[in-house]
Amino acid sequence: MIKSSRILIFEILDNLLIQQRPDIKKTFGQVVDSVKHDTGININYIRNMVSDIIRKKIYLDFIISNYSRVSLGKLKRKEKIILYAGIYELLFSSAPPYAAVNENVRLAKLKCSRYFIKFVNSFLRKISAMKNEILAEKKTLPDPIKYSTPEDLIKILRSSKYLKDHLVSILQSSQSPPHYFISAVNQNDKEIEQLKNFLIEDGAEFEKCDGFHYLFFLNSCLKPIHALKAVINGAGYIQDKSSAYCAELIRDEIIYEKADFLYDCCCAPGTKIIGAINPLSFDKKISVIGADINFKRLLLTRGNFKILTEQKNTYKKKIMLICADSEKPVIKIKTGKKYIFCLDAPCSGIGIISKYPEKLLYFNPATIDILAEKQYSLLKNIVSLAPKDSTIIYSVCSITQQETFGVIERILNDFPELKCKKIDDNSISVKFENYIQTDKGLLIIQKLNKNDGFFIAKLKK
Repeated sequence: MIKSSRILIFEILDNLLIQQRPDIKKTFGQVVDSVKHDTGININYIRNMVSDIIRKKIYLDFIISNYSRVSLGKLKRKEKIILYAGIYELLFSSAPPYAAVNENVRLAKLKCSRYFIKFVNSFLRKISAMKNEILAEKKTLPDPIKYSTPEDLIKILRSSKYLKDHLVSILQSSQSPPHYFISAVNQNDKEIEQLKNFLIEDGAEFEKCDGFHYLFFLNSCLKPIHALKAVINGAGYIQDKSSAYCAELIRDEIIYEKADFLYDCCCAPGTKIIGAINPLSFDKKISVIGADINFKRLLLTRGNFKILTEQKNTYKKKIMLICADSEKPVIKIKTGKKYIFCLDAPCSGIGIISKYPEKLLYFNPATIDILAEKQYSLLKNIVSLAPKDSTIIYSVCSITQQETFGVIERILNDFPELKCKKIDDNSISVKFENYIQTDKGLLIIQKLNKNDGFFIAKLKK
């Protein structure tokens, strides 16, 4: 039986909503894998619709609760999914209203009871007739409903003196489809031109990113991101502007400090290391140690290195990958050598919700403090391990106070010999519109179609 896109969307959502910690990418792969070679299936359409329904779930629940004669609590999971899809198509897609109603009624006939079929038909017709009124009302709703974001998360963002003035921008970014950038591997003119040619062949629309000569913003793309020829052939890799900036800082530090070793403590998937070392001149001698506690992610990192370094015959530096917990000492320090340590710590991912909207489904404010403690423990071990004159670059793709400035303030209090160095870069204002620069680090605030949220601090021992 050939499954339609609508049935696949239903099955993915049905699987996601029974998971304790939903994973869109994994679930999408499991459901769609058997039909990925069917040319009649629009993979991008399915992924985008699933992600957007998850992104808007709080608001969709509100619509059901306020416009339905059946309470939300009495509806079965499969019934809710059909209502989510129908409401989403009627309010937020370009699908003709009659098609959105009829197709979801047809799906209900396959998946639900006879009573629900009559109900979904009348309910979706009601939503269609009231579309303009409903969307006008949306502008007046409280932020948690209007931006479909957990109230506890909004409270956390409001509590930060750095974020409260940017709250609307953050919520708008989190509620929008993800943006993607692709980076040229070696960042020289020849490689950049090759990357552009691959993108043109794939019919992608793109533009150069301000402040980054090697990074391109993808305006539109017919293929899934990882199916692009540029990615498959190792001419480029997906990397957000914030992450690319962090890689530049690491590279500049390697050159300035004349470092002998680069130790990345949570290295997967390896794009920061690649971005930092690939553009270095071949005579630059540096050994790279990448550690990660997750063996599967370490294998992914090794694969990325093979595609993006060895295959292009541009890598003449030493890399050693180890599966290890960086909360414990995992390397022996060599005396008389210069070290740079990088810690892109596990975090809540509040800065990248547009790419991982499922985080909104299981957000728990208690996990922020738990993660901040984990981040401090990792950073504490690295500081204890690092010899004098080492540089430590701490980063997270989160923007909460606890995981960013809070971690740095605590480590500086506990290790008086540490200094937090200001990131001295006159091009920051060219590269990013919303950022906060303090003596405790650089907070890059997510911006719609511009960049993810990110935090970077540079410590000197």
